[in-house]
Amino acid sequence: MATAGLVIRIMPGGEQPALAQIRIFPGVADVRPVPGTEHSPCFAVVLESPSVTLKRDMEHLAEMPQVQAVDVAYISYEDDLEESGSIPCPPSAHVSGFHSPRGEQP
Repeated sequence: MATAGLVIRIMPGGEQPALAQIRIFPGVADVRPVPGTEHSPCFAVVLESPSVTLKRDMEHLAEMPQVQAVDVAYISYEDDLEESGSIPCPPSAHVSGFHSPRGEQP
């Protein structure tokens, strides 16, 4: 499981419907307003997601109506490292040809 700290900027006036969707999004653990961003509302969001789906989950948040931007403040993969000692490559890495396991020559 990965944990991401995000700052999500929402269109002014669209806070309530956007927040309702963000709060029920799978893996969202916390949502708090960022002080001083009333003119361009921003919210700090903690997202807990399997590392192999984290990117996709952040993209889904960014595609929500009223969401202007999703900025990553931090990502922690510590739980994945503790469980297996390494972070698995996402499936897209295998398809793209960019993945080359250690010890293998392309």
